[in-house]
Amino acid sequence: RGWVTMPSYCKAILDTKCEIERMKLVVAMVVSGLHKNLNCKKPFNPVLGETYEATFEDGSHIHVEQTSHHPPVSSWEVHSHDNTWKFTGTAKWSGYFACNAVKGGQQGVNCLEFSDGYRVE
Repeated sequence: RGWVTMPSYCKAILDTKCEIERMKLVVAMVVSGLHKNLNCKKPFNPVLGETYEATFEDGSHIHVEQTSHHPPVSSWEVHSHDNTWKFTGTAKWSGYFACNAVKGGQQGVNCLEFSDGYRVE
């Protein structure tokens, strides 16, 4: 859900040649999807090997798979319909519960690549 704005931002990033403007758009893309993750009614809690696939309105495609159960690890690939950009990554989810605290986190590498060689990791 948090990646719903990705296709439009990636197109804008490709259309911009200024490195600073590109980085601003990458940051805006990441921040723009955060609210979707925070108000999720039911979390994506798949079993090992379960996948989620969808196609955005512009034809971009997303594929997510649960690649490990303990520790829980998810892997994904999102790519444009014309292969001008690709977003890949993994996330190892962690959680900590104590008497008066709850802490969660995500570790993993994310990589956003464009057909012109621009890459953000």
